[in-house]
Amino acid sequence: MPDENNTGDSKTREFTVHYIKSNTFRVIYAEGAHGGISPNGKIQMGLYNERHPIPQQTQHVVEEVGEHAVKIGKEIVEKRKGRTGVIREVEAEILMDFEAAKRIGEWLVEQAAVSQRLRKEVEGRRHA
Repeated sequence: MPDENNTGDSKTREFTVHYIKSNTFRVIYAEGAHGGISPNGKIQMGLYNERHPIPQQTQHVVEEVGEHAVKIGKEIVEKRKGRTGVIREVEAEILMDFEAAKRIGEWLVEQAAVSQRLRKEVEGRRHA
């Protein structure tokens, strides 16, 4: 329900929005997004980060250190087992309608402009 606040000569109607973090709230690092239109017409966006795959198994040379001691030596790279290429680990999937996508898109463009301006200011100070 809107609150009525008296600001000078005129009354303005306002209401407060509270942002409360859910129990599953977490920060997600995103390097990109993949998605499209879902079967029910919503916009679907999966946020991902990229990394090299972690090996499932590696082989190493055993180096003798003493009579009863050994040390793991260098990896025998050609015996490594695991995925090749790049992993895109999808952190979260977001579904939204057109209006939400439009508002979020506008907000992202605004934030990108602010970030670019701040970056230029920092670079300008470095070169001054």
